Amino acid sequence: MTTSNTLFARTAVVALFCAAAFAVQAEDTMSKDMDMNMDMSNMTHSTDTMNSKQMTHEQMTVKTYPLHGKIEQIDTDNLTITLAHDAVTELEWPAMTMTFPVAKVQLLNGLSVGQTIDARITANENEPPMIQVIKLAK
Repeated sequence: MTTSNTLFARTAVVALFCAAAFAVQAEDTMSKDMDMNMDMSNMTHSTDTMNSKQMTHEQMTVKTYPLHGKIEQIDTDNLTITLAHDAVTELEWPAMTMTFPVAKVQLLNGLSVGQTIDARITANENEPPMIQVIKLAK
C-alpha cells in the first residue's frame, strides 16, 4: 500500500468513526426528546379564562378562594395590597385586615385606598396567600 493509500484509509476510518459517534449521539438526543414528549403527552391542558393563555401544570393544580374587602393600603414597589376583608369560610379565616402579595403589578392598576374589591387568592401550605385576580366590587 502506498503512503497516499494509507493516509486515505486512515482518514476514511476516522471519518466513519466520527459519523458513527455522531449517529449514536443523535439517536440518544432523539430518544430523550421522545421520552420528554411522551411524559408531556400525559399532562392535561386547560385554558386560562383571564387571558386565554395556556396554563402551566402548577397553575392547574392550584386552588383559589374568593375574597371580598376594602383597600386599606397599596404598595406597588413591594407588590402588596392591604385589605380589610370579610371572613374566608373555605379557609376558616375570620374577617380581618391583612397584607397580601399580588401575582403581578398590573393587578394594582386603577385601584385606590377606600375602594371595595372582589379577588381570588391562592393559599398553599408552604407559601403566603397571594392575590391572583382582583377587580372592583359591584
